[in-house]
This record gives sequence, C-alpha cells and structure tokens, in this order.
Amino acid sequence: MGLYVLRLSAYNIQIGPGLTAFFALTISVSLLFATLEKRYTETSESREFLLASSVEMAATRRKLLILISLGFLADWAYIGGVPFISGSSYRGFDPSAATQAGVGIPYLHVATTALAVFFCIYLGYIFSASRSFPVLLEFAACLMLLLLSQARGFAILSLFTLAIFMSWNSKRSHRRGGLTVRRALGLVVGLICVALFMGILGNLRLGEPWDNYEKFKAIAGFSGPSMGLVDSFSWTYTYLTSPLSNLALQTQTVPDANSIQSIVYGFMPATFSKHLDTASFNGVYVVDYLNASTGFADFYSLGGWAGLYASFVLMLAYFALWEFAVRRVGHLVEMMRGIFVLFVVANVFYDPFSNVALAYAPPLALLAAVVHKRISAARTSLAKGDGDQVSRRAGRSPIASRESLPSLRTSGPAASTRPLGRGPSASA
Repeated sequence: MGLYVLRLSAYNIQIGPGLTAFFALTISVSLLFATLEKRYTETSESREFLLASSVEMAATRRKLLILISLGFLADWAYIGGVPFISGSSYRGFDPSAATQAGVGIPYLHVATTALAVFFCIYLGYIFSASRSFPVLLEFAACLMLLLLSQARGFAILSLFTLAIFMSWNSKRSHRRGGLTVRRALGLVVGLICVALFMGILGNLRLGEPWDNYEKFKAIAGFSGPSMGLVDSFSWTYTYLTSPLSNLALQTQTVPDANSIQSIVYGFMPATFSKHLDTASFNGVYVVDYLNASTGFADFYSLGGWAGLYASFVLMLAYFALWEFAVRRVGHLVEMMRGIFVLFVVANVFYDPFSNVALAYAPPLALLAAVVHKRISAARTSLAKGDGDQVSRRAGRSPIASRESLPSLRTSGPAASTRPLGRGPSASA
C-alpha cells in the first residue's frame, strides 16, 4: 500500500473505500493475532538434532534432488531445450488466449515444480538451523533448477523463506534479540539485492540486455526519462503494485457468482477443485499482460464483498488447522509457519491455496515432520538401549558386585588390610 500511493505507473488506478476498509480491518486483525501469539520454540528440534539429522538424511536428500533433476530434464527434452538458455520460456497466463501455452509434460511438470519448491523450503529451514554447507549446496542446486526452468517467481519465494528462517534463527541464537542496526542493514541490503536480481532476470526474459529497462518501463506504464539506478527497481515496483491495481478494478465490477461452495473449493489444490462443480473466476485486468490480481480477486469474483471477507476467515482457519496437525507431530513447526508467511506473500500475486506448485507444501511439510519424528524416536530408542547395556555391564562389574569383594581382599597382602574407600560402605 505504501508503494502504491506513489502512483509511479499510469496503471495504478484509484483504490475505492470498500477495498481500503477491507485492508484496514484485515491488517489490524492480523497484527492483533501476531501480538497475542506467543513465541513457540521447538524444544524437540535443537540445532544439534537438525545438524545430526542432516547428516543422517544426506543420502535421502541426494536421491530426492536427483529425482527432481530428472523431472526437469524430462521437461526440457519435451519442450526442446532449457528455457533459460534456449528462450523457449513460459510467457505467463494470457487472458486473451483460448488455450494456454504448454509449459512441459502434463502433470509431471507441476509435480516436479511443486516438489522442487517444497524441497527448497525444507533445505532452507535445515540450513538456517544447522549451517550445514552440504545442505546449502543442495539448496543452491535446487534453486538453480527452478531458475533454469524460468520459474523465477518460485525461486524468489524460496529465497524469501530462507531469509525468514535465517532471521528467526538469528534472533533465537542471540539472547538480546531485537532488531539491531547491523541486522537492519543486512535486511535492507538483502532486499535490495533481491529486487535487483528480479529486474535483471526480467530484462533477460524479455530478450533485452540485463541492464536495459526501457522496454519494460514502456509496457509497464512508466513515463518520463530514465532515472538511472531507480529504473533497476521498476520490475519490483510493478510486481508489487500491479496486482493491487487489478484487484481495485475487480471490485468495481459485479461479482460473477455468489457461491460459498466455490469459495471453500478455492482452498483446495486446483488438481482436485477443477473437477468439482465450482464457479469459474473471470478476472479483469488494467492491461492484459499484467495479469496478477492477488488471491483476493478470485474470491471477490466468486462471492463479492462477502466472499472477500469469508476468504480471510477461511485463510486463518486453514493456517490453524495445519499448525494444529504439525504441533501434534512435534517437529518442523517453525518450517510450517514459514510456509504460512510464504502463502501470505504469494497471496499478493495469486491464490496460493489452489496453486499446485504451492498448495502441496503444507502436506509435504507434515510428512517431513513425521519422518523427523521417526528419526528422533529411533535415536531415543538407540540411546536408551545403549544406556541399558551400559547398566547391565555395570551390574556385572566386580567393583559393583558385593560377592566379588572377597576376591579383591585376597588378591594380595595389601588388599586384605587396605580399605577400598572411605566411609562405612567401603569397609562393609
């Protein structure tokens, strides 16, 4: 909202009072929940446990990375080249097209992308706690696969979750906590680097030199002469504000339906919801090629203002349900919360609850939590078994056995007159 009021683009239309009230209320409620929420520390998963489990699961992680790599290789073979290199990239959703362009092998493409996104999130969480260099290399490799497939949006979101996890672990490792000047500067520098990175990738995707922003500024509604370094942030500004422009335009139209059922289905992965009897979303856009309209636009189309507020309530319930499930398992609770933060950020651009590349992250996180719980239980059982074995050995020790004391006393002249220790128990 702060960036939007700058109105740097001609496409930043006026936001109506209804939408302003919606954001004011939902932001206030979100801040209230954040204030009331007590900080949860996972005592069952210390840094030492995550570091040890990262070593134990190294072979499994490598196999999963190979599986993801094979999925992308099959995709690239299917479309005839690596998208980032060959230029055979997906140009995004085209509202004017009757049939959308294919992006790879049906079903395999979305499954591979969804698995890669979750794997990046998981590796980012493990690295933030363990600081394991092999885990960092695996994260970089998985991120590179997403970039080579021109899935830069998901790559940026993966980097964002890594930054979130690093921030949380940094605060926990320093008792002083708080936002120091050093951390604030690090955060600002990190955000600037991400913004510049997005702009460079965007220019390359348009077929322009990495530092030429003129073509993008023309199609994104920017007017005026070149502003040097400021132009480097034109991509980021457009990405953050154009969805709000489209949502503002959407709320000026008559809703396409009034279906509570369709709103509930909106929180299901599109893999399933598209086969159900649900109303379709008909988006309106300020310009067709800037077609992100936030996840809220879908729900306004399905239920008007009531659908908009209902989606916010269902969003809170969705997060509460998954957190309850992962807390029952007792592992990866903070990783699940990181996924919630990711969903909130992704909701700025599209509906993450039905997007098949993101929608499966919570169930996969729950599955990973179960695996971590089994590792923890196996380790506890092994430690208990070792302890019992040591105790049994101690029970057979001559020093611990009263029956063996006479043999000690008769082992030599000195042994028969010298006590084993001080106190009555030693001379008994």
